[in-house]
Amino acid sequence: MNSRAAQRSCPDAVQGHTQDGVPGPLWADDPREISGYVLRGRVGEGGMGTVHLSHTRDGQPVALKVIRREHAQDGVPAAVRP
Repeated sequence: MNSRAAQRSCPDAVQGHTQDGVPGPLWADDPREISGYVLRGRVGEGGMGTVHLSHTRDGQPVALKVIRREHAQDGVPAAVRP
């Protein structure tokens, strides 16, 4: 777990997961909604950012990754820039 994640206490969670791969709860500073997708839980956290669980309007699960600021330039993640 990185220092940012270690600063926040989330008992029962290791990199956002609870037991059996079930998404963990959102943390206090996690967004609650991204572009109309309501976030339902925290799937994991890694070097590029945090992955959250949401659902499409028809109920299909979808993962949304929030890229860390240090990996983005002008709001565009390094992995997406040309």
